[in-house]
Amino acid sequence: PDWEAVEAPFIVHHGGYYYLFVSWDLCCRGTKSTYRTMAGRSTQVVGPYVDKDGKPLLQGGGSELLTANHRWLGPGGESILIQKGDDLIVFHAYDAKTGKPALQVSTLAWEHGWPRAALQP
Repeated sequence: PDWEAVEAPFIVHHGGYYYLFVSWDLCCRGTKSTYRTMAGRSTQVVGPYVDKDGKPLLQGGGSELLTANHRWLGPGGESILIQKGDDLIVFHAYDAKTGKPALQVSTLAWEHGWPRAALQP
């Protein structure tokens, strides 16, 4: 990742692990935004955080959670709400045609110990 473009991380505790959510790459550039949301986990809040393959995030690892598609670009700036019932991920993404930002909200499922956003922007 471009470490100058890494947003402050968001950490939550779930199922015996601490999960670090981070947005990498370029934000706030409308249709040129390349943001994407990655996740890593650790048994300790201070890390080290690794991806699904065991690669440390500090060495370029990270399991993709939100990526661009034909409709929405640069999904990131995430916040996570752990609650009874469905957990939520709230983030922004940019309209692929106009470049305008929009708030996105999705449920967050946990599969095999890893988060998965139900809504892919």
